[in-house]
Amino acid sequence: MNSKLDIANAYRDFYNGDYGKVDYQKQRHKA
Repeated sequence: MNSKLDIANAYRDFYNGDYGKVDYQKQRHKA
């Protein structure tokens, strides 16, 4: 279990766009 890695990914997603909103929109555009 890589806690540091998970936290880093969570913060990256958060700062990239409100924790997953950007990724969600990207996935919608792909689909």
